[in-house]
Amino acid sequence: MKLTIISVGRKSSPEIAKLCAEYEKRLSSSFHIDWQLIEPIAGKMKRLEQRERESEKILSGISDSEFVILLDETGKRLNNHQLAASFSKWLGVAKNPIFVIGGAFGVSEKLKNRANVIWSLSDLVFPHEMVRVILVEQIYRTHSIINNLPYHNG
Repeated sequence: MKLTIISVGRKSSPEIAKLCAEYEKRLSSSFHIDWQLIEPIAGKMKRLEQRERESEKILSGISDSEFVILLDETGKRLNNHQLAASFSKWLGVAKNPIFVIGGAFGVSEKLKNRANVIWSLSDLVFPHEMVRVILVEQIYRTHSIINNLPYHNG
């Protein structure tokens, strides 16, 4: 199964890429992760305009039939077992779930309204590169919980 991760940001540093690759390798027997990076909108503009333009770029790559999980600080907070239950449901309704990591100023209301699920990783805010690692690690952790693999000890 393919999981798509759309992220506004630049190419990851070698250290971050290595961490992401490790979890991708662990998931490779069940999932292929398709990373789609969207360059941040550059130039002198207001935050709202930047957020709107980046969100439009994200939306342009998503069809109406695709299942979208938006990572946003306003989203629902889940513990690992709740995430595993939700992930199982998402996989049951979506052949290619799409995870979206917005830009530095968040995402538009239009994108929030398009999302099937809005999920918050934490009450804390993280750098975008770190969110990529945390997301792919949480996908692996969730996969290990669902499949009773010896990774999650909680």
